[in-house]
Amino acid sequence: MQPSHPSDIESRLQAAAEQANAVPGLPEQDIEAYRHVYRAIRAAPMPPMPPGFASRMEQLTRDHEEQALPEIWIARAVVFTVLAGTVASIPALGGVAEAFARAAQSLPWSTGLAATLALAVAALIDQVAAQRRVDRS
Repeated sequence: MQPSHPSDIESRLQAAAEQANAVPGLPEQDIEAYRHVYRAIRAAPMPPMPPGFASRMEQLTRDHEEQALPEIWIARAVVFTVLAGTVASIPALGGVAEAFARAAQSLPWSTGLAATLALAVAALIDQVAAQRRVDRS
């Protein structure tokens, strides 16, 4: 079976480079070239941080915070407006809650419970099927 996607070939080369055996369908010279690159990357030292890196990052971050000030105040105003509207509508919602409580007494709760249970079982079956698909691939 020939891998069709470059990431499939990459993962097979990676597995062959980490292990000492050949992978069917991949030329030995490709595996050996990949092993050289893999060893070079693992052996390469981490480059040092440039001088002043931390202070430049702090300056960039501070600039963005200062530029975001109008958006922060707009977001605060929106949150305040939503909270104020919610508090103002509480008295009107009291009557709605009472009407819902009266209507809920006549609902067929056994049917609702059965539907909820069926949805939970369907979700569980879907998760198990998805896990099996992942395990097979």
